[in-house]
Amino acid sequence: MERRTLELTIISAGGLTSLSKYNVYVVVGTGTGGKKLQTHVLRSTGSSELTLNIPIKLTFNEAAGLEDRLDLVIKIKAVKWLFFSKTLGKVRVPIKDLMEGITEEGKESQLVSYPVINGKAEPGSASLTFSYKFGKKFWHKVKAPNTSGSKVETDFLAGVLVGE
Repeated sequence: MERRTLELTIISAGGLTSLSKYNVYVVVGTGTGGKKLQTHVLRSTGSSELTLNIPIKLTFNEAAGLEDRLDLVIKIKAVKWLFFSKTLGKVRVPIKDLMEGITEEGKESQLVSYPVINGKAEPGSASLTFSYKFGKKFWHKVKAPNTSGSKVETDFLAGVLVGE
């Protein structure tokens, strides 16, 4: 299975409301089945602007990205008390859009800004800025379930089943 790494640096978020009341954190995922890949805790500065500089490294299935089946989802969340949390906003970007112009070697760093979708801010008033770059393509072996007692490994690079 062909895979790639995506290196993100979440730089800043601006135009968000009520940050001074909460401890803020960011959840990053691929938008497939609600799987959360990474969570990063931030400290609120009491303003509507967050300067983050959070490096994040993700690995994803390249074919799914090129076929527009994966979205990069970045949620900005807040917690006030132990059990009370809420989403301040989120950004959803199709990985296919980020992969535009990619080569076998990857893609050099790009700086982008996307609007944050939330219920309270006016459209376009909140934004999230991040940089991203793609690494080289690599192959990932997937082990098939062992049902007969012998070890069977599926090698997608060769496209054949290899039994040991």
